[in-house]
Amino acid sequence: MNTFNSTFHAIRSAIAQTLGLISSSASGSVPKLSQRRDDQIAAVGSQNIAAAVQKGSKSHWEYVSLAFKSIWESYIKDAEAESDTLFQQLYTLLDLSIWCSEHEYADAALSLSLLEDILDSVTIDGAERLLDYLEARRDRLTMGMEPSKGKGLTLLRMCNEYLKRLSKTKHTVTCGRILIFLANVFPLTERSGVNLKGDFNVENLTHFEDLTSSGLSMDVDSDEAEQDKKIDELYKTFWGLQKYFSNPILLINPDNFAKFQQATEIIFTEFDRILLEIDGVGMDFPGSRADSSQGKRKRDAERASSDRQEHFFPKFLTSRNLFQLELKDPLLRRQILTQYTIVLQYLTQQTQKEKERLQTYFAENPKAQPNKPLLGQTISSFAGAAASTSGATAGITEEQERWINDIRSRVAKMVERIPPRERSFAKSLTTLVSHEKHWIKWKNESCLSFEKEASKVEDGLPKRKLEVSLATQKDNIGNARLNRMWAMGREMQHTIQDKNQRFVCLSSG
Repeated sequence: MNTFNSTFHAIRSAIAQTLGLISSSASGSVPKLSQRRDDQIAAVGSQNIAAAVQKGSKSHWEYVSLAFKSIWESYIKDAEAESDTLFQQLYTLLDLSIWCSEHEYADAALSLSLLEDILDSVTIDGAERLLDYLEARRDRLTMGMEPSKGKGLTLLRMCNEYLKRLSKTKHTVTCGRILIFLANVFPLTERSGVNLKGDFNVENLTHFEDLTSSGLSMDVDSDEAEQDKKIDELYKTFWGLQKYFSNPILLINPDNFAKFQQATEIIFTEFDRILLEIDGVGMDFPGSRADSSQGKRKRDAERASSDRQEHFFPKFLTSRNLFQLELKDPLLRRQILTQYTIVLQYLTQQTQKEKERLQTYFAENPKAQPNKPLLGQTISSFAGAAASTSGATAGITEEQERWINDIRSRVAKMVERIPPRERSFAKSLTTLVSHEKHWIKWKNESCLSFEKEASKVEDGLPKRKLEVSLATQKDNIGNARLNRMWAMGREMQHTIQDKNQRFVCLSSG
């Protein structure tokens, strides 16, 4: 016990002394990487830590880890608030831990382990400042990292825990920064972020009002009551679609698909009516030239205003009182049409024709490895649909496929008519769908690596020369005239300086 205490206190004292000799940023921001700072850390580290820690000794690595943990805990305990001074100390401590790991005075994952513990001990605002450090030191923190073990698992666990603390509505930008960081650090073929089984987020439920129990007042005019009843039915139909958008596998069932078809026709009819009103064909715009020009100016002003504003919808507002206003919002209609595009793209992959094509493809390409969990889910969904409806054909039928293609065409046309930046958004959506096809193919083949081995060149083989290019020919300058001038040698200078020549080359003198 005495040996443990003496060794621990000696190492902790050496680390604390080293931290006191390293200069920190005066502004509290992450210190920039520079050769001067690296040299300073190396100089004081080699002088103090090397004398107390045995290089490459795993028994000493445990002492080093405990010493660093003890120091940062004292920093946070002594600090009255999360001030710039506190983060200056933490940045310096983390930089020194990186140096210790690189020079085998500590475990390779020490820096990430410290960062993980510190993130759990600070507020969300403080954690965002540590995220700045993580992004600034990305290359050094992930040097030699393997995604499936060691530092890779520590980094993935740390980022996932950090994401759980954040609100998807209040900290959207920070969540995006973490996901972008992970995408840059881990390879594209890393399976932890691929969703190999193709599971849907069925927990993403959209709750809306139940209007079945609401009665109509006897004082309401019959025409107005009838109009309210139609809007109520439209309201239930509109928000009821979210059940199928969050879990498209339900549409494999013929009964659900028929309900989806009926709801889609109702919703698209309403969307077309709204677009006609906006274009000046409906009752609000009689269609005269003056009214059309005024409507055009109004629409242009609305588009310009929409371009300047930043719209953010964390979740749908499903209040019945807001429903009619929401339908007139172009961004909400664009969102629904985007959901349609994604779901219809999924359904085109669930046809019998596509299933047979995949079977033929894997039979003709033995090297391609089928993604059994993903493809098995599709097959089981076919079987479930056939079992739930007697005599039904498993999967999407040819008639349903024709309807899907027709709706996809209608969606594309409607997207091109919804401001702002109609054509630009429509083009981006089309590009996204085309890229999705390649993504689906890649996942069906078990996410094969994109990296290819470098071609091996045997030593002693002569380099292959170009056979057709004129550049390989001797005395070829570029064209016939330049070749003749080159052949003239020194006489060329006198020739081009001749006054009788068309071009004159003035001498430097």
